[in-house]
Amino acid sequence: MTPRRGHSLLLLALGSMACAQQQAPPADVGAPVQARQDSGWNMAPDGGSQRDVSQRPPDGGTVPCSDDRPCEDGRACSVTGACHDGECLTHGDCGETAYCVEGLCGQRRQRRSLPRFQRRLAGELTSHRSGDRYGRQSGGYGFGFALLDFDGDQDLDVYVTTPYQRQDRTPNCLYENLSRPGFLHFEPVTAYCDATDGESVGAAAMDLDGDGHHELVRFGLGLTELIDFRRQRRIDLLAGLPEDHPARRCLGGSFSSLDLDMDGRVDLVVGCQFGAHVIQEAMALLEGTPELQYHPLLGGAYRRCLPGEPCAYEDLGLGLPACDTGLSRVLTGFNERCVLEERPANALRFVAMENRFWRQDEEGALGLVDDHGDLGFLRDDGSALGVSATDLDDDGLLDLIVANDSLMGVARLHVDERDLILLSDEGPNRLLDFGRQPAEDNARSLGMADPGAPENPNFAWGIVVDDFDRDGQDDVFLAQGPLPGLMNGQPNSSWQAHQDRIFLQRDGRFEPYDTELGFDEASTLDSTEPNRPFSSRGAARTDLDGDGWLEILVAGLEGHLLIHSEQPVIDQDPRCHLIPVDRVVPGFGLGHAVAEPNRQRWRQWDLQGQHRVSTSPWILAPMNRGWLRFPSGAQVPFDCEGGAGPLVVEEPDWIQLEGDALTIEPPWLGAPPAFVYLQQRDGDRVQVHPFEPGRFRLTDNDVPRGVPFLLRIEGRWLARWFVR
Repeated sequence: MTPRRGHSLLLLALGSMACAQQQAPPADVGAPVQARQDSGWNMAPDGGSQRDVSQRPPDGGTVPCSDDRPCEDGRACSVTGACHDGECLTHGDCGETAYCVEGLCGQRRQRRSLPRFQRRLAGELTSHRSGDRYGRQSGGYGFGFALLDFDGDQDLDVYVTTPYQRQDRTPNCLYENLSRPGFLHFEPVTAYCDATDGESVGAAAMDLDGDGHHELVRFGLGLTELIDFRRQRRIDLLAGLPEDHPARRCLGGSFSSLDLDMDGRVDLVVGCQFGAHVIQEAMALLEGTPELQYHPLLGGAYRRCLPGEPCAYEDLGLGLPACDTGLSRVLTGFNERCVLEERPANALRFVAMENRFWRQDEEGALGLVDDHGDLGFLRDDGSALGVSATDLDDDGLLDLIVANDSLMGVARLHVDERDLILLSDEGPNRLLDFGRQPAEDNARSLGMADPGAPENPNFAWGIVVDDFDRDGQDDVFLAQGPLPGLMNGQPNSSWQAHQDRIFLQRDGRFEPYDTELGFDEASTLDSTEPNRPFSSRGAARTDLDGDGWLEILVAGLEGHLLIHSEQPVIDQDPRCHLIPVDRVVPGFGLGHAVAEPNRQRWRQWDLQGQHRVSTSPWILAPMNRGWLRFPSGAQVPFDCEGGAGPLVVEEPDWIQLEGDALTIEPPWLGAPPAFVYLQQRDGDRVQVHPFEPGRFRLTDNDVPRGVPFLLRIEGRWLARWFVR
């Protein structure tokens, strides 16, 4: 077996990239600088950028300079060799104890101080004004965004959606990343900023070719469109379906790209949300039939059953007592044990909300799969506000979680030697331990419930997980914002009670530090509405300007996209931005884990399932050097050499199947693996064969020709079917 796709555009020798040094001796920390907005780059008709010196951005950076060639008009010469207007163009212009923020220098924090974030502007990206048709008929879900590298230049661009387009709203738009360390700058790509595109609620990135140029999938009511930037084409993924097909009414608002059938290609799972038509039908039914009973949409966690078992996924539930998965199945007839004894004649099922699955074929195209077989989560019909995949039990097989209705965001946390699943919620959040059945909720005992006041319960949506204070423990950012229908006419203090929260882990418990870390109360300037402060929805983490310090992006009900940037620290290496190149099992941000050089604990933050937001396809490691584990189980060391990257890390060519010869040479083990098991799939017949070290020639007694089989190496499954 050889890699299915070539990666020649991305391959770099591991450890050979020279990362810029940014270390400095200790110094006192001053106040953060106030960011300022930039503008003035025009766009070429083909969507590329053209620099107009008469309207250059305030950072300059387009005129070269040196000691022998000073800048004119009193402008300064940056350490990058470019003229600029402000105090600095990049961090290096501010000296060893300071950092640059949009042309101004500020003092770095002390290494052992609390982390600190400050608001940043990023040109037209943060000038984008979005909105939502909110109220009783929409749920007030807000807008979304996607992080992607559409041009293959190894920085992340941003696509921002506008669900409700009117004259004072910005159309759906792709923004090209033109930032440099210390200066966030984005410009619209006019070819993909068009008000006639249709209303879009969310967007997701994919890499179908594995070539480093990402594709975009836009979602709206009856809209599921793939945008291929390299080939300049748009593909309607719903084209060819009958007009009455339920997928045509899907309002896609959550998504995850993973290899569901383990054939080496990335597939797409889309969670359908409540649209106006569904809410109207449901409310009319409930109001007209008061004797009907229904339950909240609870969702479920679906663990892939082990190979050879009759089911495809095991429904683990979310540890919540309920008779039904929800409003989409308005049912009566449950007994006291929550067992449905009979389905009443008036039961309804709004199939338009069923989650959808697209499979990638050998030609690289995505095709809608209407016959889902045993993939039970695809029939978890509900308003899927959060959908994401992770390996719950570290067996090498990705599992999937669907958070429905009042459950909104999904994330994975490591607490007290346990991996827990955080579900943000309306009211108390849930922190579930799937090591117990039924799943055990730890949110209150660990300080993560945060329900808010009884008269004004919290609405928590997007989740970001990171080690914010770099102490080796997982911390949490919650994007919180109320629904407009509950808050219209309320004083601003009621809205501001729903401000975003950040929790640091302290001795196995989570404590709120949002004010101390620089997260201010919501503002009407951010919402652009005088009567409603900003109401947060989805969130994601990344490094936009390539300096190794975090940016947290937050989308809301309406208004501007918010960017919170981490202030650099004195004498501390920045985070390392990794671009994985998968050979055996495709991941695109899922299934990867990082570890310190000693590899004592793998940190896996792929499960950050966001409402209407596509999380970063790349890995932002909290350590500057260590190990990256690929979805196949392959392990590769990385070292950013004190800089931030990005560092392209290629999975080694460590497993080959040629004829009957199965060769497994994992360099991270230093020797052939001591335990290799083969498990074949042939109808209901399953055989497991352990291999002794060095014995890798297959026979018909091991597995017949043409019968797919899986491998389990060092206790973990390799999630890819092989065929002799």
